[in-house]
Amino acid sequence: MVYVLDGKPFEGPASLFSGDLLFLSGCGRIFEGTPETMLASLDTAADLAEDTLLWPGHEYASECLMFARLLELENPVLEQKLQWVNQQRVEKRSTCPSTIGEEKQYNPFLRTHCPEVQEAVGMKRQRDEDWDTFRARVLKEVRLRKDVFKAN
Repeated sequence: MVYVLDGKPFEGPASLFSGDLLFLSGCGRIFEGTPETMLASLDTAADLAEDTLLWPGHEYASECLMFARLLELENPVLEQKLQWVNQQRVEKRSTCPSTIGEEKQYNPFLRTHCPEVQEAVGMKRQRDEDWDTFRARVLKEVRLRKDVFKAN
């Protein structure tokens, strides 16, 4: 379950309290449901305003960013965020919140449409394959790789 708090009454950005759906540079496991359902939920979150604050249910930013870096070695925004997160950790500070706009730049689970992520997991769209079906296959593969990833 997720909650979106409209920021208009407070003259601020909206906030997404994402529970286990979306983390900083990560997403929850697909225990129940399907990759297609998870993709639809992630797409709904990604469609929120760019300045929507992301408040995840867990603090996994460092590990998730290290995993994302394996998929996109040439993503300078990802590298900058990882350095910032590491500094926050040294100073014993939280890494939350992020924003939807930031996440769309480096969160591999929100980037299944990007050729860089597709190529990193060795996925190619099949002839006549529906776009969302292909993206769900990419999401499933990224999630499987994240499930076995061990941060140093």
